Amino acid sequence: MKKVDLKKQRKLQNLLDSSYQLFTTQGIVQTTISDIVRHAGIAKGTFYLYFRNKEDVLNQLLAYKFSQLLRRAAQETIDNHVKGAENRIVYLSNSLIEQLSGDRRLLDFLARNLSSGMLAPDINSAVMMDLHTYLLQDEPVRFNDPDIMFFMITTLISNSCVHSLLSTKPPDTARLRPYLLKTIRDIVHHHIAAEETKDN
Repeated sequence: MKKVDLKKQRKLQNLLDSSYQLFTTQGIVQTTISDIVRHAGIAKGTFYLYFRNKEDVLNQLLAYKFSQLLRRAAQETIDNHVKGAENRIVYLSNSLIEQLSGDRRLLDFLARNLSSGMLAPDINSAVMMDLHTYLLQDEPVRFNDPDIMFFMITTLISNSCVHSLLSTKPPDTARLRPYLLKTIRDIVHHHIAAEETKDN
């Protein structure tokens, strides 16, 4: 990545991290754009190079936080040398469940803002393609519509974890997890098109 591009990426990340800190401590409605740029140490004019308004910040932040979870889970899957496309996807899914269950602050943020467009395809298409590259590039299995497959899996996990938090009598994660992973395996099986080597 070029030095200029790296600087832009760091500024964007700084703005997103500052927004998350303020949104989760003082609330989205109470947080102003001036608060965000002051916390990030960035000029207000710079803010508008990255975002149109506060709603745009929220939509990008939701995608950013979830992409962090996904990429962390994907890296963990690779680091543990999990073999087989189906096993990799299930391992990644289990990692997502653990991360969401272990971060009440993030889960609460997602729960409050789930209807704002989290995981909308236009926001997360790049993340979904990254997942396909991370997990499946060396696998002799072809999937029908892998972007839809990952979208369904991540939406299932996020919604299950979020609504578990919102429920007055939430099921224990240990009880919920086997059913989630079984459903995820079914989704994977449904999307498998054919087995073929990369050389074919």
